[in-house]
Amino acid sequence: MPPKPGAPLSNTLLIPHTPSTRRLLSRLTKDLLLELVLGSWLDATKTQTYQPNFAPVEDEDDEDEDDEEEEGGGEGERGIEKAREAYEAMKRRASANGGMD
Repeated sequence: MPPKPGAPLSNTLLIPHTPSTRRLLSRLTKDLLLELVLGSWLDATKTQTYQPNFAPVEDEDDEDEDDEEEEGGGEGERGIEKAREAYEAMKRRASANGGMD
């Protein structure tokens, strides 16, 4: 059964924040990282089901801002679109520089 749209990922599907994960990702070339981000993580079909969390870590005491975010609605899709645009711009610059940015 597929997950509900907007449902959080199960722990088995999350990328762990460990030194070995960081080391593995840092070994990828810039072109491969951009392909991973644009072709997989920010793919439109995947972000409909699993939206990335671009929110900064906040204090629990900061409840007023949470209320404003909930009222705004649609902020997640705008954040995804901004991220896509930023990564596509990086990819264009890398291509223009022959992959040496």
